[in-house]
Amino acid sequence: MSAHGPKGMTMMTGNLSLHQQRSPLAACRLFESTDVDETREMISRVMQPHDLVPVGSMTNLRAHMDFLRLPGMGIGAIKFGHMRVNVEAIDGYHLILCCLSGSARIQADNGEAIDIDPRRGYYLPAGAPLRGEFSADCEQFVMRVDAETWRTQTGASSSRLNSVIDLSNPKLQPWLVTIRDLLAVPATIGFIQAHDSVARSYEQLLLHLLIAGQGMKDAPGKGVAPAVVTRAERYLKENSEEPLRLEDIAQAIGVPARTLLLSFQRFRGTSPMRYLRDLRLDRARALLAQGVGGTSVTNVALDCGFTHFGRFSQYYGQRYGEAPSETLARNRAQRFR
Repeated sequence: MSAHGPKGMTMMTGNLSLHQQRSPLAACRLFESTDVDETREMISRVMQPHDLVPVGSMTNLRAHMDFLRLPGMGIGAIKFGHMRVNVEAIDGYHLILCCLSGSARIQADNGEAIDIDPRRGYYLPAGAPLRGEFSADCEQFVMRVDAETWRTQTGASSSRLNSVIDLSNPKLQPWLVTIRDLLAVPATIGFIQAHDSVARSYEQLLLHLLIAGQGMKDAPGKGVAPAVVTRAERYLKENSEEPLRLEDIAQAIGVPARTLLLSFQRFRGTSPMRYLRDLRLDRARALLAQGVGGTSVTNVALDCGFTHFGRFSQYYGQRYGEAPSETLARNRAQRFR
C-alpha cells in the first residue's frame, strides 16, 4: 500500500522512497558533476576526505549531492554511480545511511558484510570506519549528526544505535514520516533555512524519533580507561609528527587494530586517528601562535605531520573557527605592537 504526497513524491510505507521525479530536496543541490575527482572533493567538503574509487567504466558519470543543513545536523541525497568508498574513521559525526534507490554493501567493523537497500539502512557511530560498494543505480539518503549534537541530545558522546536499521519497523514510521513531510513541501525547507529556532526543533525531533524507534545498545563504558587506551595516548603524544596509520599504532602497543578502535570509541568517544589529528592541530596552533622568524603555515603543517595542506586548513578551521594564516597573522601583529 502506498500514499501519494505532492506531485513528484511517492511515500511508500516501510522504506525511504522520497521521490520518483525531482524532490524538493534538489533545491538544496550542492553540485552536479561528470568528474570523479570533483565529485570526491565536493562530497568531502560536507562529509570528510575519503577514497572514492570507480568500479568498472565511469564514462556516463552523472553525480550530484543535495544537502539541507541544520545547526548540528544535515540530511541529504548523494548519487555517484558504481563506486567503492573507504573512510578510515567517521570523523566527528554519526552517520545514518539508507538507499533511496539501488543498493550497497557495507563492511561492518566486525568484518560482516551488510546489504542495504530502500528497506534496510545502516548506522555508523563517530570513529567507526566506512567501507562500502554502491550499485550503479544507488542514490543514498544520508543523515549526518555532529558528535556534539549527538552528545547533547543523547547524554553520551559514544551512545550507539543498533547498526542495522529496519525501515519496515513500525516504531520507525514516525521518523520516516517526519522526513518525508519535511521534504515534501519546498516552503518547509525554506522556513528551516531562514529560522534557526525552527531548524533546531526539527533537528531535535528527528534525532529523538530515530533513537526512540531504533533502540539503543547498552551505554558505553565509564570510569577508568583500560591500559590499551592510555598506552595508545602516550604513544601518540610521543610520535604525533610521524606518518602513522591505525595499524601502526596498534602494532606499536601490541593489540589488534579492531581492539584499539573499539576501546577508543567506548572510553573516549572518538577514534585513535581523530585523537592523533587533534594532537597535531593543537601543536600546529601553538607553533603558529608563537609566530617566530620565518614561520609559515606550510612549514608548520609539515612539521606537525600534515602533508595535505587543503585538509589541514579545513580541519584547523573546524577546530578553531579560523584559518591557520589568521592565527599566524594575528599573533605576529601582537608581537610588533
